Amino acid sequence: MNDAFDTASSGPARGLPSPTSRASWDGPRSSHIPGFLGRPDVEPWIINRRDPGQLAHLQATFGFAQATADWHDVIDARPDIVSLAGPVALRAEQARAALEAGIHVLAEKPFTLDPADGASSSRVDPT
Repeated sequence: MNDAFDTASSGPARGLPSPTSRASWDGPRSSHIPGFLGRPDVEPWIINRRDPGQLAHLQATFGFAQATADWHDVIDARPDIVSLAGPVALRAEQARAALEAGIHVLAEKPFTLDPADGASSSRVDPT
């Protein structure tokens, strides 16, 4: 499970008329959240953490509508964008899942430890 920033189903990244994008974070980089949420076009949508205490704290602190310990739930929520800031070993799998679902991806570096994973993610055909 990784930390990610997403903007969900009805924002501008989907090409729909909406003034905001729903956002979700997954991973340890909660220091990024205030910067994203400082934008008027970002709505806190779903937060992902493995630690239940951190998950509850971040959901309450930043007003996320949803919280989950499973990163797959973030993909199922269909955000507009996901920010991957958790374990590098999961980023390529998470990025491919997001891209296949038509979700934009922001990722911490390094994106992956295996160049083949990065290359395969760049060839995803979004739905």
